[in-house]
Amino acid sequence: MKVKHIFGGVLFFTLVITAFSLVGINDNGWRTVIQYPNGTTTVKFDAGWYPTWFGRREVYPDVITYDYSPTDTNEVSTFSTAGVSVRYQDGGTGTIYGLDRFMLPDDELTMLKLHKDFRTPIGVANKLLAVNVQEAHQMTAGLMTSEGAYAEQRGTYIKWSGEQLKTGKYVTKLETKTITDATGKTTKKKVPVIVYAEDGVTPLQTPSDMMQYGIVVSGHNITTWDFEAKTLTQISKKREATMGVITAIANAQLAKQNAITAE
Repeated sequence: MKVKHIFGGVLFFTLVITAFSLVGINDNGWRTVIQYPNGTTTVKFDAGWYPTWFGRREVYPDVITYDYSPTDTNEVSTFSTAGVSVRYQDGGTGTIYGLDRFMLPDDELTMLKLHKDFRTPIGVANKLLAVNVQEAHQMTAGLMTSEGAYAEQRGTYIKWSGEQLKTGKYVTKLETKTITDATGKTTKKKVPVIVYAEDGVTPLQTPSDMMQYGIVVSGHNITTWDFEAKTLTQISKKREATMGVITAIANAQLAKQNAITAE
């Protein structure tokens, strides 16, 4: 009798394990790539059951978040690093912090190409998304000085980095400009500048690597900038000098007006 019970229990668990090997469940917000034993590979996009027939499965989120902000958001399927290091035209360095979101392709053919080339969500994040984010920031930083990024060009930085991430890096050329470095020394230097189309407004761009995989940038957010100490010191000294000039001009005008009044 005991032997029958043991045999029945083993048979039951065997059937359960077999059943789980034959079917799978795809959740909302995810897609599953299934490779069957005969080599056929398909993608399950919508939520619900699907047959697996002992095939291999890889689950991808519909949206991958690349988090390079100062604090960890602990989002599921988020690839995180401690900021993106950049170097500006004047030689100053800094770190950009932010968070970008990417929508994976919604057609099977393109999704299978993405899976074949990168194999896993971490592979996509590490080898494709993070590389493009870092290049967009590094290219943008090279188009302006650290003081410009700190002060009047922050909006421009966000616009340029977003455009390069979404549609491709700008085509650039070298042009001689007067650059003031972090020590305050002024020199003439060849720096990259954007090449524009004949209309003088539209920047020329090289197609983004992500476009061939149907990946769409659904969010590009910069949370904060971090600059090296000597850059911040230089900016502070320039502000003090500027305020001194403004004060001197105001005092001179006041003295002149007082002299006219006294006369």
